[in-house]
Amino acid sequence: MRKYISLIQSMSCLRCLRPFNAVQFLHVNDGNEELSIHIARVLGELDGEGAAEVLPMLHTLTFSRFYFIRRKVTRLLKPFVNAR
Repeated sequence: MRKYISLIQSMSCLRCLRPFNAVQFLHVNDGNEELSIHIARVLGELDGEGAAEVLPMLHTLTFSRFYFIRRKVTRLLKPFVNAR
């Protein structure tokens, strides 16, 4: 059940990001880091084709409080970065 809920949340997050297909710079400002980690996880789960479809013009992705979450976010985003 938990995996199913996570899948639904991931799909919702992707639906929210799709309209921003022309965005080149995205800054995620999250006070408690939950949103930042969730977005990093969702993007990192995309395969090669999916990574190219979501935020296709994205050049720079930054996170508020990156210092505190850098290891986790970097690890989660690595597949997304490599696929692009």
